[in-house]
Amino acid sequence: MQFKLEIMLCSGSGAFIPRTALGQKLASLRNRAIASGMKFLTENEVLEEVKRRRGELDIDEKDVR
Repeated sequence: MQFKLEIMLCSGSGAFIPRTALGQKLASLRNRAIASGMKFLTENEVLEEVKRRRGELDIDEKDVR
């Protein structure tokens, strides 16, 4: 099965074409998520989530889950 996907990166650096089967699968999943209206986390939101999951909250922060 051959895939050819063209994805524009958020940074505007040009088109991204996955070269591996895994890259193609992940790009397809990403495109489906975008098409369904899924909202992505910002860079800061991702870093905050990683911190929370690692238990690295600052003293003045609290886990609201």
